[in-house]
Amino acid sequence: MSDKNVEAVKRRLDEREAKGMATYGVTTDKAGLPALEWLQHFQDELLDGAVYAEQLKTAIKLIVKATREDCAIIAEQHGSTPGRELAETIRARGDGE
Repeated sequence: MSDKNVEAVKRRLDEREAKGMATYGVTTDKAGLPALEWLQHFQDELLDGAVYAEQLKTAIKLIVKATREDCAIIAEQHGSTPGRELAETIRARGDGE
């Protein structure tokens, strides 16, 4: 049995290898960079990843906030007691922080 996520990562690695060959003309085992340059590349990639993660956190917070507000409005419009309780619970939770 194969894991779909592992297979997706394998495909991405193959794509990145092809892109790297097209861009640099050598594989990483033949690039011959000094260890400190490899470390710098690695650090740069990690920093890029941290920026991407921060952007995703911001986007998810906005989605969660909008969803909570929509649920509260719907609950209030229906006017039921459970709806009011739901709206109060949603308001009390804030924006997900």
